[in-house]
Amino acid sequence: MAVTGRPRSFDDTQVIAHAKEIFWRRGYVGTSMRDLSDELGVLPSSLHAAFGGKRAIFLRPSTTTPKTHARLLRHSERKSRRCPGCASC
Repeated sequence: MAVTGRPRSFDDTQVIAHAKEIFWRRGYVGTSMRDLSDELGVLPSSLHAAFGGKRAIFLRPSTTTPKTHARLLRHSERKSRRCPGCASC
């Protein structure tokens, strides 16, 4: 018989949506797994077990539209300098 862990105490869809907001504010490079863990209220080991790591979380599809996701990617790449027309930089 296979041994299973405890059921997850979080909803994957909600975690991904909130993580996208964190990446939006901080940028990909400026966001650590600890940052995600702290803001999401989920242990880093649980994030790794559920999603595989920061890159996987960042690339995981969410309920955002492809256009919004592309904007998020561009914004994250330019986070070190001010984005034209972006109020969050």
